Amino acid sequence: MHPERVHVVPLRDERRRALEPLLAERADRVHLLPHDGGDGSPDARDATGGDSDRRETSGTEAGGSSALDTVAGELRTAGVDVSVHPVDQFDVYAVFGLVTTLAARHADDEVYVNVSTGTRLAAIGAALGCMDVATDATPYHAAGDATVEEPRDAAQPTSGSGGGRPVATYPVDSLTRSQVATLAVVAVEDDDLKAPTKRRLIDRLVGLELALDRSLAVGARIVENADGVAHTDTAAGFDDLDANDRKSAYRTLDSVALGRLTDEGHVTVREAGRSKEVELTEQGENALRAFRHKIPDVVRELDRPGMPDWLREGL
Repeated sequence: MHPERVHVVPLRDERRRALEPLLAERADRVHLLPHDGGDGSPDARDATGGDSDRRETSGTEAGGSSALDTVAGELRTAGVDVSVHPVDQFDVYAVFGLVTTLAARHADDEVYVNVSTGTRLAAIGAALGCMDVATDATPYHAAGDATVEEPRDAAQPTSGSGGGRPVATYPVDSLTRSQVATLAVVAVEDDDLKAPTKRRLIDRLVGLELALDRSLAVGARIVENADGVAHTDTAAGFDDLDANDRKSAYRTLDSVALGRLTDEGHVTVREAGRSKEVELTEQGENALRAFRHKIPDVVRELDRPGMPDWLREGL
């Protein structure tokens, strides 16, 4: 089976700039990302308002929903499979996370991302998503005059450019699966009254390692180093470790996950009596939103009342 040509397109009011590359390159499947006004549906908010981050439009305001109807309608008429995913286009990490999630779903296909449509912040988020070293997607820019811009000499396309000019990318070393899982545990365990301790994180990560079909490096290393814990379906956690194994587990947690998360400002660790509590920062929440597609099984296993809606949505 041949890989599909899949396009991801943040959409505001740029009908032709969005549509031309898709028809020219004969896209098989298109994911349209209109702006979400807050209720999960496409929003027609004026893109020329006072927000300096909004992309200026030419002429009369058309509205996101009208552009969505036009673009989706023409694509479907042409036989293209169209999916619509409303997203807050003024939230870089919301777009980043959606782009990486969609690209992950099409790991066996050719994925192209239009970074010349939508708001400026949406373009930044889409481009950043393509720069993630774990995301196989090619960003491209379509010319503003509604024609497909020819590649410049300095940026010649390789096997495909999505129908527009390729965009230079700078690889971003994304968080590992274990690090993203650790952020998820912190997000779920923090009940606004008390942040989870390192001990609690170890307990949950060991439990996840024993419950999941796909291993987590941090949990696997703790389990492998623990003489008294067998890799079975039996629930296990911090209390199943002996004194030496517990010390080793703390070191493993720090070296595999928390060290980088703390250094990069994704979490803060503070003394709380004899324990150390771990709190998710705003930057950490943004990172979790951007890379949660790496841990859908973890999210399902952690799912419980009180889990943030944004953590489970779309997975």
